[in-house]
Amino acid sequence: VECGIAEQHMVSCAGGVSLRGIVPFCSTFGAFMSSRAKDQARVNDINECNVKMVSSHCGLAVGEDGPTHQAIDDISSFGGFFHTNVFEPADANQCDRIIRRVAEDYGNVYVRMGRGKLPIITREDGSAFFAGDYKFEAGKADVIREGTRATIVASGPMVAKALEAAENLGGDIEVIAVSSFIPFDNKTVAESAKKTGRVVTAHDHNKRTGLGSFVLRALAEEGVQVPVKTLGVYEYQLSGKPDALYANAGLSVEHIEEAVK
Repeated sequence: VECGIAEQHMVSCAGGVSLRGIVPFCSTFGAFMSSRAKDQARVNDINECNVKMVSSHCGLAVGEDGPTHQAIDDISSFGGFFHTNVFEPADANQCDRIIRRVAEDYGNVYVRMGRGKLPIITREDGSAFFAGDYKFEAGKADVIREGTRATIVASGPMVAKALEAAENLGGDIEVIAVSSFIPFDNKTVAESAKKTGRVVTAHDHNKRTGLGSFVLRALAEEGVQVPVKTLGVYEYQLSGKPDALYANAGLSVEHIEEAVK
């Protein structure tokens, strides 16, 4: 169903048909879904609908589209809802598993993705991590690498960069991929922090309301006190290649390495 340039109508329409037993997926840029259609998404949340909001072009991954299209506050737009989960895949394989899972489970969901292709996340032996018997679970973070020197918690495109940084630092760095923000996996993050003694977070999102804030709250709720450095977008960026924007925002592999040292 083509709703045209009418994001509010699209989300309202999806909410209505979901209450008739249909499982609607609606899609647009994250900047539009989380701002123009937030009112309608909130009504769907109140009505406990079954709408799957899947947004592309989130974060600085949008690159050349510029700051008006770089959704860096979208998680916080839905963070105050009571009946809407928020997910962000780390690669195409996990995206496939997330979409299949949200199609099966009842409830509103917001899935955020970037613009381009992401590297496939692999285990140390080179095999795909989010493949085979892997099943996505809401509220479950994934430990991609185990280590004792420090913990890097990352989401979306930052997961691949965190793995590269960990390898460049000589290994023994725990890398956790967070793909479920609401609900959030306090336990996995807290246990890793207790083991390694320090945490770095990296997220293609406003640093005040993105992954770093979720990790800090999780550690506080679990009673874990360790040093935490949060890397994220701290101001609106310009139009440019994603990697150049990441470097300017302090989200490059080198910036992650420096935060861990």
